[in-house]
Amino acid sequence: MPNNLRKRLVRREVTDPLRLMPRDMELLRELGESRFLNTEQILALHPGGRRNFLRRLAAMYDLGYLDRPKVQSRSKLPSSHIVYSLGKQGVETIFGDAGQYQAVLRRLREIERSLPLIAHAMMISQFKVCLTLAARKRNDLTLDRWLQGYDLKYSLKGRYGENPELVPDAFFVLGHDGYEYPVFLEVDRGTMTEERFVNKLKLYWRWWREERIKDSLSPKRIKRYLSGNGFPASINLLMSRFSLSDRNMIFIL
Repeated sequence: MPNNLRKRLVRREVTDPLRLMPRDMELLRELGESRFLNTEQILALHPGGRRNFLRRLAAMYDLGYLDRPKVQSRSKLPSSHIVYSLGKQGVETIFGDAGQYQAVLRRLREIERSLPLIAHAMMISQFKVCLTLAARKRNDLTLDRWLQGYDLKYSLKGRYGENPELVPDAFFVLGHDGYEYPVFLEVDRGTMTEERFVNKLKLYWRWWREERIKDSLSPKRIKRYLSGNGFPASINLLMSRFSLSDRNMIFIL
């Protein structure tokens, strides 16, 4: 790892307070939802003056609103792709409740200890960023909802609080022509066994057949369930723009 990137993982002492602007709050909310974003993803979501925004990111990091997971020092990422997550101040700003604050911070730090977990989370983030940018370019599509991680697990809990049999990598809802299209996302870095993958498909099929998500995730007006072939042409076109490699795969169900 280049020395200049290693130095960027150390906070500088800053005494001047930072007044959070609307764009800062939007970034904190995005990180609260996505957990991890790298520099290029953040800049893609926030077009404008690159140099000024990079300075803003550095200031938010130095003051504890953002964090740069130390485990990335073992990777070969270029300095332009620094990975960010919420820092303590950022978590406190977004999640004011003390119990939720501690839970969110604990989950983030657990993931940050493992480079493979961050790599997996970054694949999910990359998909979400691409989906967000693609939807922005279309007047007939909206990304109405996104859930992942603990928020998704909590939403899928059973009637009596039992944990779900399966927690997808993400759940999102695309809006089109007054209808909602719920979609589950599975990301694989080439580590999932064939048996595990088949078992997941069986569970998804059972959820679709039993209409499980009507109760747990509550889409308002559902046109189709879990059927890529049932999507309108505009949604199929959007989904077709995501390429798959032979090892890193994204499944849209």
